[in-house]
Amino acid sequence: MGSEILETRSPLPSPEHSPPTSFHTPSMELVSDPTDLLDIPLQPLDPEDEAPPTSPDPSSSPPLPPNPNYTNHTDGNPWANTPVVLESVDAYLASNRTETLGGNSDEKVRASSETLGEEGDEEDEEDPSLETGQDGSNNTRGEEDKKERRGTDEVPPPRIKRKKRANAESRETREPGEPILLTTSITTTYAKDLHELCQSHVRLTPLFTFEQNKPQEFTVVLKLVGPPETKEIVVDGIFPSKRHAKEAAAALGIEYVRDLPKDGSSRLFTMEQESENWVGLLSDMCNGKQIRPQYTDYATPGAGYSCEIRLSAEFGCPGVECMVFGDKHRAFKNKKSAKIAAAKEAMLWIREQAPPGTPVNGRTPKAAGNGPEGVIDIPEGTPTAQIVNLICPKLGYTSPEYIFHADPHAPGLYDVDAVIKRPKGPRPAKIGPIRSVFGKKKAREEIATCVLRWLRKEAEKQGLKIIEHREADGAEEDYGSS
Repeated sequence: MGSEILETRSPLPSPEHSPPTSFHTPSMELVSDPTDLLDIPLQPLDPEDEAPPTSPDPSSSPPLPPNPNYTNHTDGNPWANTPVVLESVDAYLASNRTETLGGNSDEKVRASSETLGEEGDEEDEEDPSLETGQDGSNNTRGEEDKKERRGTDEVPPPRIKRKKRANAESRETREPGEPILLTTSITTTYAKDLHELCQSHVRLTPLFTFEQNKPQEFTVVLKLVGPPETKEIVVDGIFPSKRHAKEAAAALGIEYVRDLPKDGSSRLFTMEQESENWVGLLSDMCNGKQIRPQYTDYATPGAGYSCEIRLSAEFGCPGVECMVFGDKHRAFKNKKSAKIAAAKEAMLWIREQAPPGTPVNGRTPKAAGNGPEGVIDIPEGTPTAQIVNLICPKLGYTSPEYIFHADPHAPGLYDVDAVIKRPKGPRPAKIGPIRSVFGKKKAREEIATCVLRWLRKEAEKQGLKIIEHREADGAEEDYGSS
């Protein structure tokens, strides 16, 4: 293989030291594996050793400083006595790839150790330009520059830090040992079970009252409303939602309800046999004052019946218009018992408010003052049933009680009779029955006519006259002589 001359750019010669203008490759022996000279990798010149270009005029160029690399070589060739070793391209690339991979693995281990050394929720990220170039390749000179900076007193540049988003739960100040809420799911059905239990076994109605002090902090009070009493259950603790609080209260309510008797009827009030007709006495007093008591009936599904009575100011007792007799939360088995209980409460209150010596047994002072020679006036156009209600108190009787019996074989047909009682007197008088009357209204009118006929006879016995006034012709009809 012949010698090859490689020409390179070099500065102009100077009197003291002149760099070589060309490099001569010494001759070398042939090897068994011939290699083309074009495949030999050429090492580039170090930029620090390369002299700056000068002007083409040799006389105007300043002398170059002495270079220690060329002091021992008189001929200007540093490789004059050094044999050239040829290396294949594949081996050169393989050695360089191994060095690159090894450097990257060392850098990854060093980066992971620095990350583990940090505290809290912060991560340090170094500038990639310090280790790699703009294209992502490895830069060994950058690593050397970092080592030189660490050896000097120069302050390293600040690292780029990236903060993680802290969890909202970790930012809150909590006492040591305080449990943290992880889930708000509800898997119980205590509220539904409590409603079903109250409707099927006992006559109670659950009512929940919530109170919110802070966001997601609720308290609850459970009330079990029933005929005899109202049970209030206060639940201790704070709950994150109303539904959680309701389930906790319902669980306590179920324990209370299960201890009660299963038969709800045992919790209802019962009316014993009364010696006085409280409903009739109240009706007589209201008829004498020409007012009507206001009855309000209540029915709770599965909890019985209740009744309240109100009287207007025309009744004559101070403050009676503000009173409510009876209790809608006090339930009875049927409407009749509830009505009797409310009327009894009203009559007892009226007797307490009446002045001493005032009769409050159903007969008004006007009727008592009439005596045997008294007259009972009936306004014009008064229905027969109302005439009966006006005459009964005058004669000392209670208002009649109408009893209807439906015909099972003919829908709409009724048998009706009436019962009239005298307070603390003889046994009640029964009038009727009238059979097979179509409709309750028609049956009431017909039985009221029979009762009026019976009352006229009783008025004659007591010496009273029943007179109906007619404004059209000024005539008067005397029922006492008929």
